[in-house]
Amino acid sequence: LSLLKTTCRSDLGSNKPSRSILMCIPVTRAKKLIAGPPVRMKGFGGMISELEERLESFDGVDVSVLKKARCACHDMPGFFEELIRLCVDPRPAVSDGAAWILKAETDDGQTFRSTLIEPLTKALDAIPSWQAKLSICPSVGGFEMTPAQARTFYRWAEGLSEHKRPFLRASSLHARVTIGLELNEFKTASEAALAAAEHDTAASVRARARNLREMVSARRDKL
Repeated sequence: LSLLKTTCRSDLGSNKPSRSILMCIPVTRAKKLIAGPPVRMKGFGGMISELEERLESFDGVDVSVLKKARCACHDMPGFFEELIRLCVDPRPAVSDGAAWILKAETDDGQTFRSTLIEPLTKALDAIPSWQAKLSICPSVGGFEMTPAQARTFYRWAEGLSEHKRPFLRASSLHARVTIGLELNEFKTASEAALAAAEHDTAASVRARARNLREMVSARRDKL
């Protein structure tokens, strides 16, 4: 996560190929102009992207479908814009699949610029399932956000802090601590949330809190 004082000049995410897919996509260091999502006809329903068509076949369980979709579509023009759009698709399986790919991208070092994530920022409350939210929360570490976007993401994640599912509480904590490291106005709140999570009833939340505590300590040691 990095914060921007002004809106980025480009709508593009960084175009560095992900490490895990270097064997299945052409490697290029040149930044490409993304003109729009790749499209193909689907009966009389109009134009949909190949990524969307592949995600429609996701059953919510078989992530090999998502890995193949990512591999096949990653180097297509408009991939990142389409990925962001599909993260808030009203169909849970499509949203879940897109969010899973989004997290895979950020885990591999992909950076999403502020203008690229703006549609996601505006539609966070429309995300249909907890599985998609689970993937999006830790993805904020790969977002270049304006302060306004960071506030929106923080407050959205904060709303998940008492969710009945422990893994989602842990994921929410991850987002808030990450943002708190960058935005001083949430520093105190995120530290309090981290301290509280260390005593959560769920072992998975406590484990995430320990890992985040180490991340915070390492970050401070570098300052």
